[in-house]
Amino acid sequence: MMFNIPCPSCGMTTSIAHFTRGQFRESARANFAGLLLAITCAIQIPWCAASVWLGRLWKVSQPNVLLMWMLIGFCAISALLWAFRLIAG
Repeated sequence: MMFNIPCPSCGMTTSIAHFTRGQFRESARANFAGLLLAITCAIQIPWCAASVWLGRLWKVSQPNVLLMWMLIGFCAISALLWAFRLIAG
């Protein structure tokens, strides 16, 4: 707001709201990183259920490494999309 430019997560709440309504195209338009985050969260529901059922993390041997790469990926995607928005203006 101070510099009159959108923040990197601008539109993410709207994107997730569209995703929960099944409006995937609108979700991607609002913020593509938000769509990817919503998909990741939706995938975690059955994964968590399977992990509880098995009593261990299903198909993940090093959760800290997976989380690190996911965080780097989301941050990189958000930064790239933000830069594109700033350039395209």
